Amino acid sequence: MEQVLLINIEDIRAFKPLSFNVDSATKVEPFILEAQIFDLKAFLGDELYIDLLEKKSSNPQFETEAYKNLFNGCTYTHGERTYIHQGLKAVLCYYAYARILPNLNVTSTAFGLVEKLNNDSKSVDSRILERQVNQALSSAQYHQGDVYDFLCRKKSDYPKWYGSSK
Repeated sequence: MEQVLLINIEDIRAFKPLSFNVDSATKVEPFILEAQIFDLKAFLGDELYIDLLEKKSSNPQFETEAYKNLFNGCTYTHGERTYIHQGLKAVLCYYAYARILPNLNVTSTAFGLVEKLNNDSKSVDSRILERQVNQALSSAQYHQGDVYDFLCRKKSDYPKWYGSSK
């Protein structure tokens, strides 16, 4: 199956600042793919993850209501209460951002990994970088919890979700 990216650099920029000078093909897309495989697939399970990729591949706007609500988020009612979640897009953007940050200034060369520096800037302290990564991971996990609740409450709409049998 061809790898389908569920989000792009513009989606991430809607949630977190990311320079317009960043090369999307080398500095963003590989980490989006990692976030999809290591974070999103682990959460959704194989069946729903593959179905989501197939739906995105055949229809980038997720025309079906169920997948649009799952991916983009929505306000929904369960019982007598109303809830809101930001969707898998938010989860994926934050996980990808957490993977992108530590790799932005690292470049692979014939002589090994190098850190790009210039006279007008200095590298951010590793503690600040670690804090930024942890904040992004915390945001991803928060939104993932909301999506989990959504999937539990609307499990009949997502029969391929592994949690639907729990």
